Amino acid sequence: MTPTLRPLAFVTLCAALMTAALHALATDSPEPTSSAAYTEALEVFNRRILPIMRSSDASSCAECHLSGVDLRDYILDTPERTFIALRDRDLVDLEHPMKSRILEFIRMSKPETERLTADTRSMELEAFEAWITACVASKELRDAPPIEDGARVGPAADLEVLRHVRTDRLYQSFLTNVWAQIERCGGCHSPSSQDFAERLAENGERVGWVSDTPEATLDYIIERGLVNPVKPASSLMLLKATNQVEHGGGKKMETGDRGYKQFRAFIDDYAASTMGRYRNPAQLPEASDVTYIHSPIWMRVEPTRAEWGDKLLGVTIHAYDEAAGEFSNAPIASSDRGVWGDGELWQHNLILEAPKGSDLAARLDETRVLPTGRYLIRLYCDIEGRLKEDWKLDLFSEQFYVGQLDVESEWPAGYGDMEVFAPPTSDGRVSR
Repeated sequence: MTPTLRPLAFVTLCAALMTAALHALATDSPEPTSSAAYTEALEVFNRRILPIMRSSDASSCAECHLSGVDLRDYILDTPERTFIALRDRDLVDLEHPMKSRILEFIRMSKPETERLTADTRSMELEAFEAWITACVASKELRDAPPIEDGARVGPAADLEVLRHVRTDRLYQSFLTNVWAQIERCGGCHSPSSQDFAERLAENGERVGWVSDTPEATLDYIIERGLVNPVKPASSLMLLKATNQVEHGGGKKMETGDRGYKQFRAFIDDYAASTMGRYRNPAQLPEASDVTYIHSPIWMRVEPTRAEWGDKLLGVTIHAYDEAAGEFSNAPIASSDRGVWGDGELWQHNLILEAPKGSDLAARLDETRVLPTGRYLIRLYCDIEGRLKEDWKLDLFSEQFYVGQLDVESEWPAGYGDMEVFAPPTSDGRVSR
């Protein structure tokens, strides 16, 4: 016989059972896992860091790196994993969060250029400052174990590649390869040139792309699209200089000459750096161990031989070493340019050369002159036009050698005072 409960007894029993259940639930439940600081860190991440991760705009990393680095590289899929990964790579300073390396990276950017606005950097910096401060205040995050799957933050590119694609290194490439040759262009395109006002009136502001400083000139070249990172060989600063695109100043360089090679070296490097084409150190261009210095010294070879007409001719200048009793193997100056066939002459200014970091390089950079003395002039000519087919060939190699001159010279500076030399005999013998 089933017992029958009175209403009061039934209510009492239900209350007792509910009380027991609640007591058991409270007893078995773990302590709360989220402190206020932990909750705040998550909230700041969702509100201020996630928008950076989802943005398609360039981050502050673009001010120092042309490619390979983005602030989003330092953000994982969750706030916890992101902080732990930053912490374990020593990018967060747990004792002094505002001195964290990730914040120093952001502070290093220079938002005065068009590549980044001050507002962008300020937004990124303030967001990461607030989030890291909140994370460091959370004991749960400070003491969290490393990520089990080994996930890491930061760019995937090799460190040597990341150093190479920095904007300050690009500036050094510009100095070495373009600015040292700027006299090819400055006579017409620099505001300080004699007839610039007339050219400005005829062609507009675009004609004044050579500024007084290399920094301003480089900024102008990039901002006005004079280099083509997608098709480097089609860059306007190359097509104009070689007169492949109509150029009021005529042909300023030949395909494959020193100017072309150095302009092309800068443009190709800029393109690969900007487009992220460098994947490992083996793909990086070899660093030159020579410093090239533009000089006001001009020289002429006249009359040129008939087979040199309208061909690319180059010279290397070798100083005589009295102590060794021989000419230096390495040139102290060089130059190349197309021969004026109708005029039967070749002339150009010299580019001084010296090992990087040497006393000679420092002296030549300061004086930009060659001392009076004995020199060997070696001449090279691309008679068959091979460099038009392969611009990477070296004009100053034995296959192009056509003779040499043993001379005494004071090497006066200035176009009007240039030295004039008769060419060597056709069989390449030394001529005095």
